[in-house]
Amino acid sequence: MSIVKTGEKDTITVNALNALSKAFFNTDADKSILYGKKAIDISTQLNFKTGLAYAFKHTGIGYFNKGDYKEALKNYQSS
Repeated sequence: MSIVKTGEKDTITVNALNALSKAFFNTDADKSILYGKKAIDISTQLNFKTGLAYAFKHTGIGYFNKGDYKEALKNYQSS
């Protein structure tokens, strides 16, 4: 979590955000979505396609677990 707090915008931060998003999608969908969206933003700025794909996937799973299937599908298809 300390990597995320540094404010760095690099692939290490994206990977950490994706790991956090994945860790929360079964226990706290809102946190999963929050971390996923942050990873999407940074991945887009960096043009980090692998990180972007995982971020959309994890965000989609968060929405799915929250019951928002339309948003889940949108994010999953973006991955």
